[in-house]
Amino acid sequence: MKKTTSVLFLATVFLLNGCAPLPVYFSPDARTRANSHKVIAIVPPEVVFTLLNKVESDSLKELQKKESEHLQKMTLVWLKLWKNEGHMSVGLQDAETTNTRLKTAGYFDGRPMSPYDICDSLGVDAVIISNYSLRSTTLKEGEMILVQLLGAEVFIPANNAIATIELHDKETKKIIWNYHYHSSGLVSTSTTELIDNMLRVATKNMPYYR
Repeated sequence: MKKTTSVLFLATVFLLNGCAPLPVYFSPDARTRANSHKVIAIVPPEVVFTLLNKVESDSLKELQKKESEHLQKMTLVWLKLWKNEGHMSVGLQDAETTNTRLKTAGYFDGRPMSPYDICDSLGVDAVIISNYSLRSTTLKEGEMILVQLLGAEVFIPANNAIATIELHDKETKKIIWNYHYHSSGLVSTSTTELIDNMLRVATKNMPYYR
């Protein structure tokens, strides 16, 4: 999966309960471009999961794949919630359609694709592309078995999470919105709870939200 270059910001960091989110970035034309979008899609995030337990390479890859699919769905859930409440009107491509079209385009086989190539393949006006780095505290043996069977939807205690979410506009070929998040020290929080709270804030701050 193709890594994207994140927008870098120089900003004052606001510290609260171990969290240090940077301000949300909006391009000058973010609202205008967002208003022109009819349909957007969420690309499965790139996930790097660090477990302090020694985990087989194949098991870790499978865990990261499951977490990527889970995060894609979680993002859609929040966007659909805001849309159902009347805060958004943009169309949302379902995850199954997105992933099927990406597979057909060769995205999962490592074919180099820019965000705007992805928009063409998906037939959408913009795409959300994100990267997550998740670090977990040591898991007990029973927890490790559940993780390998069910993925990150089970309770995995997390003490560090870094996320970058970008909105790429097809027509202008640029990032019109970016959200960066860094949280650490939350040893009693599951990765699912941590990311769910972050996505609630991030999606509410997108240029589609009214």
